Amino acid sequence: MSFELSPDLLNDLIFGMENQQAQQVLDTKSLKLIEGRPELSDDVNYLLLPEWTSANGFELMESFVLGLHSPLLRERLWSILESGRGVFKNFKAALREEPALEQKWQRHKRLAMRSHILGWYNELRDYWGLLPIAAMEEEDGDTTELVKWDFSIRSADIEHIVSLTSLDKHYFQENLRQLDLSDLSQDGAEQLFLYFREGLAPPRPEQFIVCYTPDDEIAGFLWYQNRCGLNEILQLAVAEAYRGLGIAKSLMEQFHKKIAASTGQKIIVKLPSQPTWVAQSFEKQGFKSLGSIALF
Repeated sequence: MSFELSPDLLNDLIFGMENQQAQQVLDTKSLKLIEGRPELSDDVNYLLLPEWTSANGFELMESFVLGLHSPLLRERLWSILESGRGVFKNFKAALREEPALEQKWQRHKRLAMRSHILGWYNELRDYWGLLPIAAMEEEDGDTTELVKWDFSIRSADIEHIVSLTSLDKHYFQENLRQLDLSDLSQDGAEQLFLYFREGLAPPRPEQFIVCYTPDDEIAGFLWYQNRCGLNEILQLAVAEAYRGLGIAKSLMEQFHKKIAASTGQKIIVKLPSQPTWVAQSFEKQGFKSLGSIALF
């Protein structure tokens, strides 16, 4: 009656467990799923599939939402879980609006169900007098890091230059609001922005390293220019909905590779409008502080 838990059988079991509309059993000779509960005989052995109820599905959704780093996405999905009606349908609909998040959910669900099936299979192996097996190897692509789900990191598309420069100003002012500058007027914030952008050459696509979503929306970007022989990072920003996914780190890694391959010159970044934790994150990447800027 013993059988091998192959990747194909694993996929069939996951599909059968998710199908709440029909009861299925596993034919241990053909290793096929059969609907219904046929009578057992001496010739054919059937096994009930691992139990998987709507309660298991709900707990899985809870664990997924609690593990999200983005506050906006976490709060949105949590509100669906607490709504009490149409939870599964609305949860799936919300995920479809965020393709990258939907892929993360599919991977989370698959890993959880694999673990559930493995526990069931090892109970069978114990019954058969066999040793348990360890966790199965991931298929190619399953271990892809978060930023590589469906995101692409590349130079800016030329038609996005205007949007990127507008976003630069937006994030600059957002960072200002995180500092203790409550007495700074809107005009003052505008002047400060112009001060730090004075004398820049017109932006070019190759000066931006952009993280694009599957829908070609801008999830984050790094903007730099070569000034006086130094590659100055002018902006490093990530859209709020995608924060906590490692996008900023990936942008920096891509930037380091680009500079090392082209010029090998030094990199500099000014942090007049960034909170302390941002400065610390740059220091962890090997940056050294050269001083500070005071505003009176």
